[in-house]
Amino acid sequence: MIAYFIYSSISLALLLFVYRIFLEKEKRFSFNRLFLLWSLVFSFTIPIIPVGIAPLEISWSALFSSGETVSATSYQNLKDLRLDSEVSPTATENNSAAISSETLFGIAFLLCFTISALLLIRLMRIVHRIQLKIRRNSKRYMQDCRVVLLKEKVVPHSFFNTVFLNKKQFEKGEIPEEVLNHEFTHVRQKHSLDILFVEILKAIFWFNPLLYFYKNAIALNHEYLADEAVISKGTIIKNYQRMLLNTMERNALHGLASSFNFSSTKRRLQMMTQSKTKVKFLIKLAMLAPLFAGLSLILGCEPASNENPSDIQLADEISIEILDNNAMLVNEKSMTLDELEGLLSEMPESPELVRMNVSPDAQFGVVTDVQSILKRYEIFKINYSSKKSNDSSDLTLPPAPPEPQAPMEAQNQMLILMNSDGKLLMNEEPVTLNKMRENIKQFVDNSSPNSSEAIVVVKTLPDTPYDQYLELLDEIRSAYSELRNVAAQDRFGTDFSNLEESSSERETIRKMYPMKLSAVPPELEYRKLINSPEVLELKSKMDEALQNLRLKSRVYINIEPTEFNSEDLKASYDEIMESLKNFEDTQSAYYNSISKQTPPLPPIPQKPEDRIKNN
Repeated sequence: MIAYFIYSSISLALLLFVYRIFLEKEKRFSFNRLFLLWSLVFSFTIPIIPVGIAPLEISWSALFSSGETVSATSYQNLKDLRLDSEVSPTATENNSAAISSETLFGIAFLLCFTISALLLIRLMRIVHRIQLKIRRNSKRYMQDCRVVLLKEKVVPHSFFNTVFLNKKQFEKGEIPEEVLNHEFTHVRQKHSLDILFVEILKAIFWFNPLLYFYKNAIALNHEYLADEAVISKGTIIKNYQRMLLNTMERNALHGLASSFNFSSTKRRLQMMTQSKTKVKFLIKLAMLAPLFAGLSLILGCEPASNENPSDIQLADEISIEILDNNAMLVNEKSMTLDELEGLLSEMPESPELVRMNVSPDAQFGVVTDVQSILKRYEIFKINYSSKKSNDSSDLTLPPAPPEPQAPMEAQNQMLILMNSDGKLLMNEEPVTLNKMRENIKQFVDNSSPNSSEAIVVVKTLPDTPYDQYLELLDEIRSAYSELRNVAAQDRFGTDFSNLEESSSERETIRKMYPMKLSAVPPELEYRKLINSPEVLELKSKMDEALQNLRLKSRVYINIEPTEFNSEDLKASYDEIMESLKNFEDTQSAYYNSISKQTPPLPPIPQKPEDRIKNN
């Protein structure tokens, strides 16, 4: 919204400057009238017309949006990672700041809207008073114009097809014919439409001072037009100028009228005697085309691409579905991770919410890959759901701290590892899923100095099935739920779920057992793990054992399978089996170290007796 006002004001100011310097002194009043009106229309529409070369990110819906986003991200450092699955203190502060910002924007918008509404009502009341004045006073018709005769002493002025005159002066013939022709020109050329258009813009954009300059320029140009029409009928310029000076002490009744007396009388007198310059005007006219073209390219918004509009348009939310084969659908359209990133980069504004539906058989690493892309485009609010359940929940991750925090105490940290088979290690001890809940409850109660310091850290591998990860999270949540229910029964005689939301009792229990759940991105942890010195050494031994096995196999294959070579074949085959056992041990050690399933052993050649028999 602010950007729209900035770009429209730049256009208004630049075009007004061009008018003042190059066009105002030109005796081309009809063209100047068109230029001023077009400048207003152009300046207020060009920022939302897709003809620009720069992505200014302005759309109709964005005009009524504060543009605020929820700043949040998940940590990727195990020591610093502290995600409260309910509401962490950092997340609460962040949400409060976001709410405060939205509230301030709402108040400011409501204030601007109220002032604009009041100004529009005031404008309508002025028009209504003019209509009442027309109905309540006597009228005459001259030159297809309605003339209203007023009892009060007023300067001749007009509004749409009506000219207002003092009744006594009109009946005595004291109003010169030139004055009447001047006002009739305002009526015939419909100058009141211009003034009313500017007044409406002033009411809506009352805070933009440039509109007041535009109204003065338009009104002065109207006087030039009326003066030119009077002089073109044979009126002597000096006599007309003298008559104009005689009316300088009187004023019009309101800002909507085109009055015979206008404050810039000196400019009008000078313009009457100025001659037209055709060549200079044509040169200036030729300069306007590149001026408007340049403004259109600089201030216009970015043109839409050839993609499906529904894919790129500004949206409040998008849907992402991860299938059991790890394929991805974005808004029901198949996409790769690179295509998702391309889609988000082309969006003028990041969606406020992403609805992510994950298949139970999908690998958790794919989910974190999608999360990483969303974070790069400041999309932090995600509604997770699974095909295994109809339940869904919104999750906004808390922002990372600006500086590294102190390492967490080891006794307050429970480390849970889950491999691709769903097998679990809890603080390096094997554990089954059905034992997880009781172990967590025991760990939380035994945390020092109190249970509020307990932190549960979950590490997974990229190919960990998502449904198994969800089952683990359910057990962790259930453990905390049971702890809170026990505490609530002891203190208040009821379950935690029965306590009123936002009540002091509920907050007391929540502070006793805050669910601090740290989810380490698997790709980061996995990368650190496979590059550790211990794992690299095991991999080196495994590769060496594999090379030795392949060498022994080639030697065995090169021995001719005959009865004469049976002893050599048997000895070589025994060496293969020994190498195979060594490779099996090193391979198992390596894959166990990275918590991945050990792949099958490579195929081995036929036994010696089978080779001799088949020869």
